[in-house]
Amino acid sequence: VLYLNQTPMQPRERDYAYAGSFYAFAIWIGMGVAAITHFITRKFKDGEEKKKLLVGSVVGAVCLLVPIQMVSQTWDDHDRSGRYFVRDMGYNYLAPLGKNAVLVTHGDNDTFPLWYIQEVEGVRTDVRIMNTSLLGTDWYIDQMQNRTYESDPVRFSIPRKQYLYGTNDFVQVYDRFNGKEVPGKQVMEIFRNPKIVLPMSDGRSHDYIAASKIAIPVNKENVKKYGIVSERYMEKVLDTVVLDIPNNSFLSKTDLMVLDMICNYEWERPLYFLQQGGDLAIGIKDYLQYDGFAYKFVPIKSSVGQGGSVVEQMDDRLYDRIMN
Repeated sequence: VLYLNQTPMQPRERDYAYAGSFYAFAIWIGMGVAAITHFITRKFKDGEEKKKLLVGSVVGAVCLLVPIQMVSQTWDDHDRSGRYFVRDMGYNYLAPLGKNAVLVTHGDNDTFPLWYIQEVEGVRTDVRIMNTSLLGTDWYIDQMQNRTYESDPVRFSIPRKQYLYGTNDFVQVYDRFNGKEVPGKQVMEIFRNPKIVLPMSDGRSHDYIAASKIAIPVNKENVKKYGIVSERYMEKVLDTVVLDIPNNSFLSKTDLMVLDMICNYEWERPLYFLQQGGDLAIGIKDYLQYDGFAYKFVPIKSSVGQGGSVVEQMDDRLYDRIMN
């Protein structure tokens, strides 16, 4: 405990942190059982197999008292029967989302309940869960591009060789257009081009994002058709969404993949973010609509109020969701 020095107020008992000590302790337990068996059996002569079997059974029964004692003392602490809060939270996160939606989550506690209720109870299997903690790994990016149940594949334009393990873990934003708005598809086309690279201080050339203001054209027909914005707010829909990313900043691979997805976004499926996109630094916060448990990416510019919460743009169907 002193060596690990975990900070107070952990979200749960992190037993896995002690895995090494469990292994070592298990060896001593095994040696202890062998010692007890040896101590008793050495009193018998060789060949007395029945007595040895009896001894083994007695030793096994005695050793079973330890886990039985543990269960009797801790069962009520670990019994989850009748506790449905986490299950219901998973349902509430998914139920109001639009059809075939993508929901971007950020950690364990807002992702595992969703995986459970989809995989075990079959709730809203048309929704694609995209976890940003995993999106920096090549195998998870591969998974996102497969169809899962009724959920369509996620579209990325970046080829696999550019997101493999150890490749483009951090990508620089280096504005070559002097602050001009550049279409997102063009930005990603430049990124994919192996001949357009940026020399860095490590002596190697790297892929980079060539614009700090990235323009995403809005397909208003799809916005209306797929219910991205309710009829009431259609007059507020912009022709172009502009993502403003600080020049000379660095994007993580997770940022890069979400940016690529948005640059190729045709507004044909709803896109939601939990916690206002968490740590994603790609300029989406001004275009998030408060939908209750999640924030929906919409082509409407919204002011961000005190404390960082979007207060101006809210879904007019929110009241009905909460009350009914």
